[in-house]
Amino acid sequence: MKKSISIILALLLLTTMAACQKTPDSPIVKGKNLENIVDKAIDSPVVVEPDSGDDLRQLLEAPERFTLKTEGVSGNLGIYVDANVVVPKAASMPVARVTMGQFSQEDVKKLYEVLHGDAKPIDPDSPPNSTYYLDQIQYLREKKTSGDYDDKLSAENIDDLINELMEQAASAPDSYEEVELDFSFHENMDENKGPLGLYAHLKFRPDDNTISEINVIQDSYGTGAYAEYIRDNMKNQETNMITTNYMHVDKSDLPDMMQDEAKKLAQNTVTKLGVSEFVCTGERIVSTGSSIYGESTEHDENMYEFMFTRKINEVPITYTNDEGLTTVHDAYFQPWMYETIRIFIDDEGVFYLKWSSPYVVKEIVSESSTMLPFSDIQDIFEEMAPIIYDNWDRDEMYSYEMKVTEARLGLMRVTEQDVGDSGLIIPVWDFFGTLTLKSKPGQPTVAEGDDGGLYTYTSFLTINAIDGSIIDRELGY
Repeated sequence: MKKSISIILALLLLTTMAACQKTPDSPIVKGKNLENIVDKAIDSPVVVEPDSGDDLRQLLEAPERFTLKTEGVSGNLGIYVDANVVVPKAASMPVARVTMGQFSQEDVKKLYEVLHGDAKPIDPDSPPNSTYYLDQIQYLREKKTSGDYDDKLSAENIDDLINELMEQAASAPDSYEEVELDFSFHENMDENKGPLGLYAHLKFRPDDNTISEINVIQDSYGTGAYAEYIRDNMKNQETNMITTNYMHVDKSDLPDMMQDEAKKLAQNTVTKLGVSEFVCTGERIVSTGSSIYGESTEHDENMYEFMFTRKINEVPITYTNDEGLTTVHDAYFQPWMYETIRIFIDDEGVFYLKWSSPYVVKEIVSESSTMLPFSDIQDIFEEMAPIIYDNWDRDEMYSYEMKVTEARLGLMRVTEQDVGDSGLIIPVWDFFGTLTLKSKPGQPTVAEGDDGGLYTYTSFLTINAIDGSIIDRELGY
């Protein structure tokens, strides 16, 4: 239970404290204007000249490693930097203008053909058949026999759940109705909220015991479109876990498939989808279990996740755990998710795929951009990190150790207040690492060690490489 409390607190502290951080009166954190960024980007671009013998690292005077030790004013936040400095092997860093894209019927068809083109389509609105409920009953009976209860199951309520499922099985159809394939979009209506935009929904049976689904949403509550595939729609809970649970995965229990082999499968899937402009920019091991709330169980399953992002002029957009602005915010006309493709692989192949918020690249604003030397970026990090995380420094329950292990130059989509679905792809520096919490006397004990799994792709600080301004990845500007 102590471990559970510490993990949940770490999650809450990262999301709430960083979001409520104090904003100092410094020009590097004030509001940004996209046209001003463009003007600065083309003012004095950094470009590696052919046959010069230089590279981008040399022109930016970026070292191989960046080391720093500093702390907050109160001494409650320690910041320890011993980071690899990663610079793309490119002649320059481009700036591009992008807008929100949409999925087409051809995209829906391609998803179906690539993931299960020989499966039998069934009516997407058909109710579960009797076999579905009987499988659930068998699962609960096994839980009852083993005594393996959890937060939702107990010795008191498991019989009631079994009886309820038996009644549903008795009235359920014995089979599913097969239908013609329909890749078109339909109006998505919610009884309480009204029309939710267009969506396409496919259900199909790759085998007699499995129902797969493809869902393509043209506008997810104003945050952008997304498409998802789940191989077994009975495993929605497991799908929710693998997309959020990055911590404390038992890496000794891996799929039989090697990670390199799984990566090739993920890359082949992206290639077959026809999106050659995407590259793999991240990979990790995730769990279908609930270890985020406690210890792993024998029912948990580990699998591989591979994250793909778009490249602009052969320079990839940096992947982070931030999804972008996913809710209405008073600083924005419209929220907007970041574009990613996430693919999860187990021994049977693709378990789940989600393609979020496709971009439309309207133009390459500049093949190269002005960028500050790394010494300026380093100074900005040293000045701003203690200020951005001032709430951690003043926390009365815990002390914090931020360990930065990588400083990465890459691309990011930014927008601005009141603009909505138009933005720029610009070069930024991200600082990745781990966070360790230590409880103070009289406070709940936290687990020893750091939550490295959680923060592997969380940027503690994102700095605009053009002008040195601080970017809030949650808001996107």
